[in-house]
Amino acid sequence: MKNIRKDVLVLTSILNRIGNYNMKTFNNRLIFQKTVYFLQTFGINFGYRFSWYVYGPYSPKLADDGYLMETIKTIGTIKFINPKF
Repeated sequence: MKNIRKDVLVLTSILNRIGNYNMKTFNNRLIFQKTVYFLQTFGINFGYRFSWYVYGPYSPKLADDGYLMETIKTIGTIKFINPKF
């Protein structure tokens, strides 16, 4: 895992916290893209650049990283300071 970028590890951990995600179906990939787009819109910037596609925001780099993230899902989740989260 030493060659995986830290931002990808953090994103994987956050998405593990939010809920399960996978890249197996088109709808799952669509939800994945939109989830990261909205995380960035609301201030958690991972550095992905999105363009508008037929089904909404799309980042080719995020798609590539999403398939990589499938292999490292077992890293765990981010612990939040506030236990209500």
